[in-house]
Amino acid sequence: MADGVRDAGNFVTVRIVNYTFQPALLHIAIGQSVLWTNDDEGPHRIDQDAAFRYFRSGVLFPSDQYARQFNVVGEFRYRCSIHPHMRGSVLVG
Repeated sequence: MADGVRDAGNFVTVRIVNYTFQPALLHIAIGQSVLWTNDDEGPHRIDQDAAFRYFRSGVLFPSDQYARQFNVVGEFRYRCSIHPHMRGSVLVG
């Protein structure tokens, strides 16, 4: 798989490193879970870009992780609400 992603059974990992999501665009199947891992030096918070938030993490300090299972088809855009220039997207289908 692409750099920054490892398939661990039903989990796909997105690394937070150098104030970016790696990968920034992720394609997964319905029922898979995404595991974000903060491999950065500062805190981050994952926040879906939508009026209705399907997911939102708490503050992730270095080495913290957040997981979310996706059971709905669609595109889920998200950002770091601490560093809004950090953006990513999960495509489920």
